[in-house]
Amino acid sequence: MDHVLKGKAMTIDHPEHRFSFIDSYEAALFLYEIAKLSFEGPINPGSTEDCSLKEMIAMIEKLTEKQAHYSQDGASSPYNFPGPWSVDTSLAQSFGFSFTPLPKLFSSLIDFYKEQS
Repeated sequence: MDHVLKGKAMTIDHPEHRFSFIDSYEAALFLYEIAKLSFEGPINPGSTEDCSLKEMIAMIEKLTEKQAHYSQDGASSPYNFPGPWSVDTSLAQSFGFSFTPLPKLFSSLIDFYKEQS
């Protein structure tokens, strides 16, 4: 986000890798509520959708009306992981948890960062 808003060049090695996201308030609420249950084991909260780094940058470009700049000499994107970071949230959903849809979450985040810059 910062690189696009400020016109800084960035390096992205794997634009097709997919990522999951969650709103920070929803993450805190989920942890608070799941602790009340007798559940034990791994469980993934978050938006049901995921997106690729390429899709995320396209959404940032569209909502900020700014173009991303790429360069091998640019700073590495904070999401330039060697593998995908997408999680299955179906177990959390089966317990009745729901989370903000990814397009709405991104739109709110991008609007927030636009106002801050």
